Amino acid sequence: MDRPATRDDWQFVDIGDQSIRIILKRRFSSEELGILRSGHRPEDMDDRWGSFMEGDTLYLYRSWTGNCIYRLRIDDDGENELSVNTDHDVYRYEGDEQKELDRVNSILNIWLCGE
Repeated sequence: MDRPATRDDWQFVDIGDQSIRIILKRRFSSEELGILRSGHRPEDMDDRWGSFMEGDTLYLYRSWTGNCIYRLRIDDDGENELSVNTDHDVYRYEGDEQKELDRVNSILNIWLCGE
C-alpha cells in the first residue's frame, strides 16, 4: 500500500488569513477516517482536488494551483470545523455557506463512497 499523502506531494499553498469558519455536521466511521488519512493525490490537472491529513485536520486543495480551499478539523462528536478560503485572488467565495458545505460533502462522498 502507498504511503499517506502529505503536503509535500503537490504544490501546496495553505489558507492565509482570509477565511471563514463553518460547522460541518458529519460523523466519520473509523473506515472513513482511514480513507481520509490516506489522502488523495491528484493524478493530473483534470483531477481537480487533492487532500492530505495532519493530526485531526484534513486539507483539501485545488490541483491546478495547489491552493488550499478547505481545511476541515474533524471532531469525534461530528461538529467538524470547516475553514473556507475567502481570498478572492485564490477562490471565488460567494458568501453561501450551504453551497460550501454541499461542495465539501460532495468531494468527500466521491472519495469515501466512490460516487
